Amino acid sequence: MRMTAPRPPLVPALGQRDHIVGPPEAPHTLVIYGDYQCAHCKAAHDSLWPLLGRFPPPVRLGWRHFPLARLHPLARHAAMAAEFAGAAGKFWQMHGLLFYNQPRLEMDCLLAYAEQLGLVPGQMRSALEQGVYAARLQEDLSSGVRSGVNSTPTLYMNGRRHNGGYTQDVVLEVLALESADGDSKGAAG
Repeated sequence: MRMTAPRPPLVPALGQRDHIVGPPEAPHTLVIYGDYQCAHCKAAHDSLWPLLGRFPPPVRLGWRHFPLARLHPLARHAAMAAEFAGAAGKFWQMHGLLFYNQPRLEMDCLLAYAEQLGLVPGQMRSALEQGVYAARLQEDLSSGVRSGVNSTPTLYMNGRRHNGGYTQDVVLEVLALESADGDSKGAAG
């Protein structure tokens, strides 16, 4: 019998305060703690985003901010720009723009992305300069620390930390195994 280290749980569980895409009844939920300036987070995003429409049964995807400010000095403002867009119902649009344009996350670029989404750049600048979304980012950082996050991206699958890769093939294999395991538990239970 192979012994594996316990996988830390997601704390708190995914809820209404989180940014979630995908059907609420989806049997699989992926949560990523990420940083918009992290190249590995961009690779994870590019790999996992297409799973939303590909894996049967459906998958939900959640995002929590974990900007590593010492390594990525532009990540915190980028996360706050995403929150500003989220307040206008455009979180996922800004999320995609930030990763698509990852090398360009300076303030003037963030303001241009806001304008591209039909948001008011001056309002976003003011919100970022005043730290309007700082508490929201701190909530995500604190939950990441409680969940055992120490790097980005950190992926949680169905509430438990995934300690493997984040390519589509790896994630699909783990989800298929969890589905099969759930079917056998359901049949046995």
